[in-house]
Amino acid sequence: PQHLWTREESFQHGYFRTPSRHRIQAGLDKDGNVSHWHHRMTSGRVIFSNSIKSDMVLWATSFINDPGSVRGAIPPYVMENRLIDMGGQILPLPTGAMRGLSAPVNAFAIESMMDELAHSGDMDPLQFRMKQLKNQHPRLQEVLTKVTAAANWNRKMPEHYGKGLACGIYKDFAFTAAVVEVYVDPNTKDIQVRKVYCAQDCGLIINPNSVKAQIEGNIIWGLSMALKEKLELQDGKLAALNFDGYDLPRMKDSPEIEIILVDRPEEAPAGSGEPTIMPIPAAVANAVFSATGKRLTDLPLKLGSG
Repeated sequence: PQHLWTREESFQHGYFRTPSRHRIQAGLDKDGNVSHWHHRMTSGRVIFSNSIKSDMVLWATSFINDPGSVRGAIPPYVMENRLIDMGGQILPLPTGAMRGLSAPVNAFAIESMMDELAHSGDMDPLQFRMKQLKNQHPRLQEVLTKVTAAANWNRKMPEHYGKGLACGIYKDFAFTAAVVEVYVDPNTKDIQVRKVYCAQDCGLIINPNSVKAQIEGNIIWGLSMALKEKLELQDGKLAALNFDGYDLPRMKDSPEIEIILVDRPEEAPAGSGEPTIMPIPAAVANAVFSATGKRLTDLPLKLGSG
């Protein structure tokens, strides 16, 4: 007979978003260009994971990089000396795909480092990205230009406020950029996202309302990933048994959102259901750095109290 899982069973026996670790070594030359980029990462497998029940399929795919784990791992920027190392493994817990697969965590590492390089070279994060794009990816440059114009990027933020920028290319067909404004409570160190601006180019837009709805959903999911969601294990199992033990954003956590759509009638329509989540966690982290001078490199982002 068919059995429907309870919520507790679903929490315990479903598959989980895979953890990953990243180490990027990078630097600048005398002209302010990226001189070298070495990105080493390791991750559980997203597509060819132990959620697949066939031992033969798992064995056959163990010799190749998992395509879900490496999604979005190649930076869009021009770098003459670039090396990306990927290691993946089967984990004891079942892992699988989330929105965007591993693109948002890979973009989190890449765009956090790009922000770090910009500040270390005393350069504006927008102009630094434009400089590294050179003549590549004009569609990405356009969404960067539009989103920063909408956000009045050069506007000075009040004390305890910060703004962060991040961008990305999703599967070579969607170009997205986001500016996030945060307030950091000086007493509690609580991070509050006040506004999100997003510009996206996913080709010909057939139904603008539908595209905006997809982008809004991605933004909220990205904010949840950046500030809320965390898997805690106890005795080899997920500690949470229901949503009362698993923090998710509520209506009170939802910021004001402004969306800029770039219609591209000469291009085929591309998917809008996943791209926007790419830059959101990094943009939040970069905004926190802008507000506090502290670089947070673990998700969810926590400054701590005191």
